[in-house]
Amino acid sequence: VGDAEFYCANHKSHGHISLKDAIAKSCNTFFISWGRRHTVMILTEEHIIRCGNRKNRELYKKLDAYCFASKNLHNYANYLIIQCGRISDKLAKGEELLEWETSLLQEINGAIHSYNEGRQDEKCLCPIDSQNGFIANAYFLSWHLKASEPYKEMPYATCAQICLQELCREWKSF
Repeated sequence: VGDAEFYCANHKSHGHISLKDAIAKSCNTFFISWGRRHTVMILTEEHIIRCGNRKNRELYKKLDAYCFASKNLHNYANYLIIQCGRISDKLAKGEELLEWETSLLQEINGAIHSYNEGRQDEKCLCPIDSQNGFIANAYFLSWHLKASEPYKEMPYATCAQICLQELCREWKSF
């Protein structure tokens, strides 16, 4: 836009995506190009989006809220993934866990146990221990987080699931 170049995270392209996926991925380029095509949004130097009429302002407010909710869910799930990996590393090194780490470990392992009940072996998750700290599984995270505020703030469960799938895909490629 003008002399400025805008990218999504890690300068990766999502390709052609739907509005629902753009919200879940919080895709900058989708919303910039959509706004330019529909002459609804104008991006200023200060990166403020100004909307022309009342209907467009309401649409912008919804999109802004959806993107904010998507970021919150992404960050919340990412935090859990990182902490489980870090706790596993501490266990592998024989380091003592802090009280909150022990509490988180018990919560996650209890959730993994409940999640695994009635599932086939190939779909079961391993508990977090000194050998395993990886919980980047979109099905588990969606199941575990469905009662959390960040998950409930998403406009649709499908958007939340797509957001978690993208996060897990990023972790698996890492």
